[in-house]
Amino acid sequence: MRTEADRIEVHPHHGGDGVTQARAPRFGILLLAMLAELTLAPFVIMATGTLTIARWIGVIVLLAALSVAGSHRVAVILFSGAAIFHFASMVSETTAVATAAEMFRLLFLGYVFGVIVWRVLRDRVVTFDTVAGAACAYFLLGLVWGDLFLLVDRWRPGSFAIPTGWLVGPGRDLRAALMYFSFSTLTTLGYGDIHPTDPAAGGLCAAEALIGQLYVAIMIARMVGLHTSQRQ
Repeated sequence: MRTEADRIEVHPHHGGDGVTQARAPRFGILLLAMLAELTLAPFVIMATGTLTIARWIGVIVLLAALSVAGSHRVAVILFSGAAIFHFASMVSETTAVATAAEMFRLLFLGYVFGVIVWRVLRDRVVTFDTVAGAACAYFLLGLVWGDLFLLVDRWRPGSFAIPTGWLVGPGRDLRAALMYFSFSTLTTLGYGDIHPTDPAAGGLCAAEALIGQLYVAIMIARMVGLHTSQRQ
């Protein structure tokens, strides 16, 4: 029997069916959407004083991620849960709704990360599509860990020391701060302005830094190896 992963895509680069040409732009759209959420959304929140536009950018990220993952059953179920609770969080400020939205987003983006890595590792030829997919997966690592940090802080408020200047919007939203902290940890940048305050949060930070470095090392080694074999 074929597994869910085997049904994702049978011929990613062969057969002349246009699959590669269709996928690469989707990776580009997802990259742009994630970059907008990371860099543009905080400016919009500070300028408007509301989270509305930032949350619509989040909707674009979810849609772009679905276009990459495809219309498979697991992807559609997780996307539906993430979208429903995301829209619910736009009209309800309750902690339960916000937590559910972050949890489903974490699960959906984690699934998309797995799909993309599976595709990239199956490739036998290094193309623009391969590189774009690897870049998307790296960005998704930062977003997934950012949502994980948000859930940890909801479970144990104060798990992260965050300067008040980083709390944006009328509800003093933590997303911008913890997304910044997630990518700083992933890239081992570590300015130190935001940091964990307990061992549980610290362990997650260490895990993100290790996984981020291993991901880069393994992906670069694989692509260089494939490219070398192509030339030979």
